Amino acid sequence: MDENAQTKDEISLIYIFKLFLRNLKLLIVVLLVGAIVGAGLGVLRTFNKKEYGTTIEFYVNPRLDKSSSTEVESQYGVYGAYGRHVMDNMVKLLSSELFAEQLLLDEETGLPKTGENAEVDALTLTALSAQNQAKQDVEIVENALDALNEANTAYSEATTLVNTLWAQYKNAHSDQTLSSTPTKIDGETELNNALDAQTLAKETVTVKKEALKTAEDTANLSQETAEEAKNEALALWRVSYPDYEDKLEIVLESISYSYYDENTSENVSDLARSFVYVKIAVMNNEELAEEFYNRIIQLVPKFVETNMAVPSGYDGTNCQRITRNDKIDRTNATLLMKTAIKYGLLLSALAVIVACIAVIVVDRSDKRLRNVEQITETFEIPVLGVIPSFKKDEEQSAEEQPKNTEVSK
Repeated sequence: MDENAQTKDEISLIYIFKLFLRNLKLLIVVLLVGAIVGAGLGVLRTFNKKEYGTTIEFYVNPRLDKSSSTEVESQYGVYGAYGRHVMDNMVKLLSSELFAEQLLLDEETGLPKTGENAEVDALTLTALSAQNQAKQDVEIVENALDALNEANTAYSEATTLVNTLWAQYKNAHSDQTLSSTPTKIDGETELNNALDAQTLAKETVTVKKEALKTAEDTANLSQETAEEAKNEALALWRVSYPDYEDKLEIVLESISYSYYDENTSENVSDLARSFVYVKIAVMNNEELAEEFYNRIIQLVPKFVETNMAVPSGYDGTNCQRITRNDKIDRTNATLLMKTAIKYGLLLSALAVIVACIAVIVVDRSDKRLRNVEQITETFEIPVLGVIPSFKKDEEQSAEEQPKNTEVSK
């Protein structure tokens, strides 16, 4: 029988516990090393990841047309809110490249920013000039409309005066047969002057209408010219702007839109659909986050009011920001600590598990008989006695013997 025969394959939990207890210091060292290395990895992965952002809320509701006599029977009239499909469409428009591109353009003009490409700059200046001309023509239309309103008011007042004077004349000359239409009467200076003023006021109204029509035609043409110039500048800008696609992708990744609060646990179909939530999250660029924030506040209300579907009985859409304490701030200030702790716990646990497996494997691969119980179990014979070991004394004597021995030839 082989003296170095292996013990039985079965191992008990008590045996494993004693084995771990004997190697407790090693396991503690492995645990600490794993925790330190894991925490270090967590710090290395997150020390340069600073996310800046905020959440902005906008209230959106249809604007009732007070001048309309239409009886509103739709859900808009009952709830004063848009349906889910309408809000879903608007959120998709806000999340599109169409709106994302506007965040890259100049805040005031909506045109490409100058100074990056000479050809684009030339087209941008042309488009800007066309925009200014269109604004001036629109102002002319507004002034012409005001002038027409004043002329209509003057004509209405002149007509009222003529009708009053004609009624007085008819009452004073009831014996005469007079038409219902006022006419000039010899000797009635006041009535005749009123009729002249009415005629002049009517001619003025006609002139003002023609002026308004001309101004509107000119403004429409100017706006079309400005739109064409803008589209031409944008078309060249898209292909020549450095990293256009990458920057557009940054906008799409950094800003998200929703018509319900993503943090709520309620059923979306039961929520009030009168809000648009805009979440900004920019990595390692606080200045860019601030720029997005300012652009979102400026553009979202205009975009929503322009593109939202208008139901019957309403004349438009109201969109206003309702949050105030929504400034850009660091949103992951605790990320480094949380990641370090998570990595430390995970790696320390993994290291201890590997160390425990290694201890068991090493122990099971050791084929020596290390105690009396193993001898009894292996050879199935009783042990009558055990000879004590004096290995340390023998080794010490063996080390001292060469020093005290003389070699003679």
